[in-house]
Amino acid sequence: LLRPKLLGNISSISLSEIETSTGSRNIGSVDVAYTCWISPGLYSPREKLLRKVSLKFDKPLIFSKDPLNEIKIYKNDILIWSQYGTLNQPISGAIPWPANPIQTGEKYKLSFRPQGVPISQSGNIFLEANSIDKVLNFDELVNSLGANESKWINTIEKQIKKDKTLALSLLFSDKAPKSKLLDKARNSILD
Repeated sequence: LLRPKLLGNISSISLSEIETSTGSRNIGSVDVAYTCWISPGLYSPREKLLRKVSLKFDKPLIFSKDPLNEIKIYKNDILIWSQYGTLNQPISGAIPWPANPIQTGEKYKLSFRPQGVPISQSGNIFLEANSIDKVLNFDELVNSLGANESKWINTIEKQIKKDKTLALSLLFSDKAPKSKLLDKARNSILD
């Protein structure tokens, strides 16, 4: 019973429900498709590809619809993590949050450069957990699920109705149990 329900719920998620940005923008003189960030959602557009986000949980998922050449994470303006793609192997797919969990008051900048954009240009997303935000501890949730495939599936199904970004972060978590059903659901999103 869970198999058709999970896949049906996953396939029914539209990009607009995941709080993403679609369309295209111009960075300098290069027309670039928006990068599609599943989690955290995008809020308060400023200019070009600059966004400020509200956090729902402390280890957001990074997901780009379009191939990227570069992703960098800065904490309080200090580079703490980076990943670079090449022309033949750009960065694609989901990346679980690669740094320490985001704590209240910490400021992060997620900088990204889509494939084909000059090195001198990038988009930025600013992340900050304010003290008024109720931020879920992602690791605690994941640890409570353990390696139980049924718990993972039930929790993802429940979160699809309540918080799609959390559901997708769980689906793409590197701690999720090996499962043909979860693999099929991930492939459905990636396709």
